[in-house]
Amino acid sequence: MVVGEFTEDVDVVILGGGPAGYSAAFALARGGRSPIVVDTRGDLGGTCLHAGCIGSKTLLHELCSAGASLDHATERAAAHVATLAKGLDATARSLGVRVLKGTARFADRRTVQVAGESVGRLRFKRAIICTGGWRASSDATVPAIDVLQDPSSLKGSVCVLGNSTDAMELAAMAAAAGCTVTLACGDALLPEVPDTLVRHLKRTLQRELTIASDPVDADLTIDATGGSPDCSALDLHSTQAACTAEGWIKVDEQMRTADTRILAAGRCTGRSLRAGAALRMGAVAASTILEGHDAFDPAVEPVCAWTIPGLTWCGPPALDGLAHVIVPWGHSGQAVLRGEAATGRTMLAWDPVTGIVHGAGAIGVDAAEHAEAFTLAVELAATIEDLAACTPAHPTKAELLGETARQAIAT
Repeated sequence: MVVGEFTEDVDVVILGGGPAGYSAAFALARGGRSPIVVDTRGDLGGTCLHAGCIGSKTLLHELCSAGASLDHATERAAAHVATLAKGLDATARSLGVRVLKGTARFADRRTVQVAGESVGRLRFKRAIICTGGWRASSDATVPAIDVLQDPSSLKGSVCVLGNSTDAMELAAMAAAAGCTVTLACGDALLPEVPDTLVRHLKRTLQRELTIASDPVDADLTIDATGGSPDCSALDLHSTQAACTAEGWIKVDEQMRTADTRILAAGRCTGRSLRAGAALRMGAVAASTILEGHDAFDPAVEPVCAWTIPGLTWCGPPALDGLAHVIVPWGHSGQAVLRGEAATGRTMLAWDPVTGIVHGAGAIGVDAAEHAEAFTLAVELAATIEDLAACTPAHPTKAELLGETARQAIAT
């Protein structure tokens, strides 16, 4: 034991204060438990708030929509992040959730050792691992998260590696900042999205940047592939929790590991790499500790990109056996008056026998704002007749979902 080290008995310790961590902490506190969060920043929000989700979307909006300079966009992103961080801190304080700055590793099945401003041990009843993902890096590339935290490096020629929405957003951001950009996406861009929809998006993106299979020489090469999981710093061998061959922490649908005291939620499980899913998994982990019956078993998870135009898709990556239709946004008066009809599309995919909707998506300005309705349509096994019969809010772009369903019936 380190000289001066102390041991404190705690109820639930949560390793990581990102979306999975703080959603679990808040749910536990509301359920009468006393969680303590250990986070390397000492603030809640994780990479999602401080660089990824909120910071990057602010940068995209300011650069691509508002036409702001890179310096101004960076200032605006920092201001929004600070405001939201204060909100999370206020919620934590109101619920009595403690946040401890430091890094944690398991000393045994009952104890984590925390190294930070002071060295100590937390002896817990239950623990939830919410440490998120890990950075991709090499001598020749810069991790995407580093660029998002310091966008001033976006100068000259830029090559972005990756085929995900994150990679696409970084490429769009760099192009809007005035860089000459190549998006090296390998065999396919957005493999989780049907190519029928991706083709429409690529045509617009290629006006601002080059989309290629292989990397090119550039002043800055950004690795947005996501990297490989690595939980070695947690010393999980001191517990009964286990990892997959790829390095993800093994959990069941209730976020339980093989160790009865320890759960895991969010990106570190490999169940999903998106912040929305992390929020949901954190809530499921809290429910498990509170002896609830919640489970993480989504029928569909939305894929969203906040580029200009944006994209959202809720459904399978391929349309095998499904009928589908794509309706241009020229059918929406709202899209026409806003000048968004030319690039916008709404798409439905359904079982031609039952009429049940298996996929819904869109490309266009603010397409991600349609994701909730698309997800509900698939989760609730709506039919195209159900969607066609809905009374729309008019005039909106959202009513294109019903219009697309009516055209599906007419085909």
